[in-house]
Amino acid sequence: MASRILIVDDNRDTLEMLSALLTDSGYETVSASTAAETKSRIAAQRFDLITLDTWLPDGDGVELCRELRLQLPDLPIVFLSGAVLPTDLDKAAEAGCSAYLTKPCAVDELTQVIERLVSLTKREDR
Repeated sequence: MASRILIVDDNRDTLEMLSALLTDSGYETVSASTAAETKSRIAAQRFDLITLDTWLPDGDGVELCRELRLQLPDLPIVFLSGAVLPTDLDKAAEAGCSAYLTKPCAVDELTQVIERLVSLTKREDR
């Protein structure tokens, strides 16, 4: 069964592009463009990984990561963001992210990070 990834980004083009790229790489994808929509999706479905932007129209991605980490401590959360300052990376790490990639990032880099994190999580589930 394909791993299910929740893609969270406020930019519709980014959501569509990431969904297409990850689907082509063999993943099942679900999209959300707000913090509220993300919480709703997580309440309704199980995910193997979340990609998360730092800026959302109804909240801060770092705060959302912190909330999700409390609910789902083992779920890999990968920030995919245009925020590139060292303080941005530090805040995301403190919130509990599993990895931080800056936009634009190479598709290979993204899929390698996802593959590694999903395989680690699946091994721990055994």
